[in-house]
Amino acid sequence: MVDKNNPVARALRLAIRKSGRTPRVLAKGGTADFNLAAVWNCPMAAYGPGDSKLDHTEDERISLADFQSSLSILDKALLMILAS
Repeated sequence: MVDKNNPVARALRLAIRKSGRTPRVLAKGGTADFNLAAVWNCPMAAYGPGDSKLDHTEDERISLADFQSSLSILDKALLMILAS
């Protein structure tokens, strides 16, 4: 788990809001690169478009519109992170 107020998570939430959406903070289980990167003690967060209930299932899918929106959100968040 990571602090939901770390700079990366905060930038993602702000970028989502600036895109006219409402962010949701979820506790995600399972494996990820977080397990390896945690030793670096750096801020991190997971973000992605689509329905998280479908992650890693045969029904997992996203629309092209959601994919394009997620790229815009990531771009905004990255600019905020780099500016801080």
